[in-house]
Amino acid sequence: METTHNSAIGRDFIMQELGELKREKGITREELSEAMHDAIAAAVAKRIGKYLEPEIIVDVDTGELDIKVPKEVTETSVSNWDEITLKEAEQYKSNPQLGDMLMVPIVIKDLGRQAALIAKQRLMEKLREVEKRHVYEKYQSKIGNTILNGTVIKGDERSGYYSINIGKVDAVLPKRDTIPGDEIERGKN
Repeated sequence: METTHNSAIGRDFIMQELGELKREKGITREELSEAMHDAIAAAVAKRIGKYLEPEIIVDVDTGELDIKVPKEVTETSVSNWDEITLKEAEQYKSNPQLGDMLMVPIVIKDLGRQAALIAKQRLMEKLREVEKRHVYEKYQSKIGNTILNGTVIKGDERSGYYSINIGKVDAVLPKRDTIPGDEIERGKN
């Protein structure tokens, strides 16, 4: 029986990427796990349909993925994604009966290129949402009562807004919130 886990190379790559995300973006293990789960669920749904609910286990500590999809036991399998023959079903259950629904492991690469692209897109979307939430939470409490240091990236006299870099984040400073008489120039703190 074929293993359902990623290859060692894929697992090492996933672990390296996840480690970078944790360090650079401050994304927690749970947030990574949830984002990966959602991304893989979207890829599986694209391939097998959104009404068949797969079991997906993502272990962000080891990089292991365990994906199982529901398949109905039939005499002859017409659809590779939602049916399994009686003979094949014997690998997963002793004495299977026609009509039984079994959770059958699949290999992620079998989902295909389009599903991989969907998973990647969904993962990046989820991670951007998490990162935005982290930035919001970090600076929300500072509104109105904190002075922050930053570097002017650009200013637009006509619109009256300035782009300011404050660490890892770019912020917008309305002209009305500046000190009257201050000259705000690009590159200055």
